[in-house]
Amino acid sequence: MIDEKSKIDFLKSIGCDKELHSGTTLLEHLIGTRDIVRERGGSEYLQDACLFHSVYGTQKFDYQSTSDREKVKSLIGEKAEELVYIFSMCPYPRVNKINNMYRGQIQEDLLAMDEANEDEQLLVSDVRINTKLSKLFQEHLN
Repeated sequence: MIDEKSKIDFLKSIGCDKELHSGTTLLEHLIGTRDIVRERGGSEYLQDACLFHSVYGTQKFDYQSTSDREKVKSLIGEKAEELVYIFSMCPYPRVNKINNMYRGQIQEDLLAMDEANEDEQLLVSDVRINTKLSKLFQEHLN
């Protein structure tokens, strides 16, 4: 299996560490999404799929690397890459499309990815709001 550093280095090489996403960088979001699935007991291939879930581009991140599918497969494996590819093709909001188009394990995996993706963004948003509220409260006390 490919080491974590090689995976992160690839994500950096395509600009994920420079692209802003939900108040952090895209790379931080990808790592956070992967960590949520890890904490929930997700398989290694599902964790890798979450780490790479935006590698083929998002609404804001223009890196359209579908020509690099073999490279991505070499880093995370065929099963994880297939999830990443399908996930990237599902229009937002994804839940209805996933529920209508897929069944079995692939459906469960895609739904887990989507839930972790949404939860990570909510978590980061909550942290930002709490930080702002804390600053306002401290300013008010001073």
